[in-house]
Amino acid sequence: MRPRVLLCFVGMACLAELPPTYAGAQQADPGPAAGAADSIALLPGLSIKARREIARHLELRPAILAGDTEIPRDSVLPGALLVAGGTLRFAGRTPASVMVVGGDFFLRPGAQVGGDVVVVGGGYYGSGLGRVEGETRIVREGEVEVVRAPGRVEVTGGAETARAPFPVALGGVYGFVPEMYNRVDGLAVRWGVRYVPPRKREDGLGLSAQAILRSSRGDIGWEAAATRAFPARRLALRAAWYNVTDTGERWHRSDVEASLATLFLGEDNRFYFDRKGVELRASHEFGGPLSADLAVRNDEYRSLLEQDPFTVAADDFQPNRRVAEGTLRSLLGGLTWEGRDDPDLPTRGWWARLEGEAAGGLLAGDHSFTAGRLDVRRYQPVGPHRLDARVVIGGRIGGDLPEQRRFHLGGAATLPAYEALQIQGDRTAFANLRYRIALPALRRFGLFKEAGWLVLLADGGDAWESRDDDPEWLASGGVGVAGHGPLSDVGLYVVVPTERTGQEASDVSVFLYFGRFF
Repeated sequence: MRPRVLLCFVGMACLAELPPTYAGAQQADPGPAAGAADSIALLPGLSIKARREIARHLELRPAILAGDTEIPRDSVLPGALLVAGGTLRFAGRTPASVMVVGGDFFLRPGAQVGGDVVVVGGGYYGSGLGRVEGETRIVREGEVEVVRAPGRVEVTGGAETARAPFPVALGGVYGFVPEMYNRVDGLAVRWGVRYVPPRKREDGLGLSAQAILRSSRGDIGWEAAATRAFPARRLALRAAWYNVTDTGERWHRSDVEASLATLFLGEDNRFYFDRKGVELRASHEFGGPLSADLAVRNDEYRSLLEQDPFTVAADDFQPNRRVAEGTLRSLLGGLTWEGRDDPDLPTRGWWARLEGEAAGGLLAGDHSFTAGRLDVRRYQPVGPHRLDARVVIGGRIGGDLPEQRRFHLGGAATLPAYEALQIQGDRTAFANLRYRIALPALRRFGLFKEAGWLVLLADGGDAWESRDDDPEWLASGGVGVAGHGPLSDVGLYVVVPTERTGQEASDVSVFLYFGRFF
C-alpha cells in the first residue's frame, strides 16, 4: 500500500405595488428595521440574475416583510412571501413560493413550501428538515444591499461602488490580489486599478488594468480589460489584452486547489504555458437557465520551465510539459445550462456545458484544428442522501490538437486512483459518481452543524489517441467521510483501482480533499 495524500481546495428601477403582509406572519425581535413594506424597488447595480429572479417572484404579488422574520410552526400563509434585508426562519406552511433578498433562509422541522425557495444574496440552511415542493435557487452573483425607505424597501447592488467618491479604485488589499501559486511562477500577484463610475449605471462601462508579478521568474505579465453590460438585453461584452500564465486543466482543477497543493505538499498537478494576445467576448443570458458565449482570440503561446518555489513539504514536481508554440487564432463558443439550486453548494438540479473551438482556416495562424467538449452534471437528493453524477466526453474533431488542448486525466479531480495527468490523448470520456449517505450521528460529537456524510466513489474512463488507440476504460472505487454544508467536500478518501493496464496506479490511494469534486 502506498498512501498518497493530495490537498485540493477550494472559491432602471423596477417598482411594484404589493399587498400587505400576512396576519399569520410573526416577527422575531423585529427591532426598528423590521416590519411590513408596501412595495419593493429594484435599483441599478443588481446583477442580471438577481434582477431576473426578483422580478419573476414579484409577478406572484407576494407579501413583503423587511428585517429578521420568523414564521412559526402553526402559521398557514395563503400566498407567496418575500423577506428583504433580514433572516427568515420558516417553520409554517404555504402553498406558494418564498424568497429572501439580502439575508439567509432557515427551513425549520415540519415546514412545508408548496412552491419554490429562492435566496438572493444569502444562504440556505436546513434543506433536509422541511419539505419544498418546487425548486431551490440561490443567487450569489454580485453584491446585494437592502435599504428601508418610507413605505417600501430598495434593493441595490451594494454601496461600495455606488457611493465611490472617486472614479478610480484599487482592487484587493491596496491593489494587490493573489492569483495563484505554482511551480513555474511561484507566487503570482496582481496589482492594478479599476474604473468605477461615480454613479452606478446598469449599462456602465468597466475598465481595469493589472500588472502580474511573479516571485520565481523575472518577467511581468499584464491584463487590461474593458467590459460593458446591457442588463435589459441580458448581454455583456468584454475586450481584453493580456500576457498571462494559463493552464488547460482549470476546468477540472481550480487555481485555489492547485495553489494549496503546491505550497503545502509540493505537488503541482497541472501543466502551464504563457499566453499573450487579445480576446473579444460576448455572453448572453436567455430567459431561463440557458446562456451562451462567443469569443475570438489571437494568442501567442510559449512554453515555460518549472522553477523551485518555496514549499512546506519537500517538492516532487513533475517536469512542466512543453506546448506547441506559435500563433493560435481561434473562434470559441459555448452553451451553459445552470439549473442547480445553488451554484456554490448544489444539492439538486442539472448543470451542463457544451463548448467548441475552431482554429486556423480563414483565421490563419500556426495551428489548425476543431475540437469540442460536453460536460453534464446531475445533483439529486435521494431521501436524506444525495447522488452527484458527472459525464464528460470531448476531443478532436479535425486537424491535430496542440499539446495545450489535449486531455490529461488522473488525480483526485478526474480518476483519483491513477497518477495525476498521466492518462492523456486527443479524445476523452469519463464519468464520476458520488453517493452521499447522511450520518446524523456525527452531530452528537459537535463536529458538524447538521450531519456528516459517508461518501461512496465510483470513477471510470480514459483518454486516448483517436487515430491509433482504443480506450481502455480504467475504473476505480472508493469510500470516504466528509462534512456537511460548506464542509460537505472536506473529507478523507480511500480509492482502489480496478483496472491498471498500461497505467501507473497504486494498490490503494489515500487522499485528503478540500473543495467540491464537481
